[in-house]
Amino acid sequence: MYDIHTLNIIHIFHELKTLQPRSAQTYPQLMWIQLHASFSFATILTELVSSMVSVVATSQLPSLYAPVTGRVIDVPPTAGVCQQGLLGQGIVIEMTGSTLYAPADGVLTHISGSGDYLSLRLNNTYSLQLVTGSGDAFGAHLALTVLCRRQVQIQCGDPLVKINQSLLRSLNSMQQRLAVLVCAPDSTKTTEPFDWLTSGLVTAKDSPLITT
Repeated sequence: MYDIHTLNIIHIFHELKTLQPRSAQTYPQLMWIQLHASFSFATILTELVSSMVSVVATSQLPSLYAPVTGRVIDVPPTAGVCQQGLLGQGIVIEMTGSTLYAPADGVLTHISGSGDYLSLRLNNTYSLQLVTGSGDAFGAHLALTVLCRRQVQIQCGDPLVKINQSLLRSLNSMQQRLAVLVCAPDSTKTTEPFDWLTSGLVTAKDSPLITT
């Protein structure tokens, strides 16, 4: 006999199973459920159910960690489109590290051929953009090597782009900067205020970027 908490979870999952197939593209965790008609609620662990439901329901900004080692500087992003706020608000890091990592868990929804622009969907409210330099290298960037593929679930700390610091330092100083930007594309969703780190040295995968 199920308790009330378990029955509520089961009801949610019955609703999830009726979603259209395209929902699996938005939430890859649902694909297994949609492809297995014989899915048994009696045999799945409650912890697994709860974690999958939280992926669909969450709207809070997750913890963000420095995607690259370097120094936070108080300057506007190099790319013009970033300066207009179209990709969200955030910080600029003067890069000294050799690898760009995922700053949080999410789905990599877009990456340019050169690796100078990446977009990561954090949850159903927030997305995050990483823009190197002017963000207009398009097909190739001498100092960057892409290590990942789009439309895949990634974990915080996963390597995304390899950075050749020797080549990067040969470029204009503004091209050595990384903009880390967060936006909430759906303006109808309620978002909580937060404050970015404003200055100082940061270590990839270790230093928090949000202070509150």
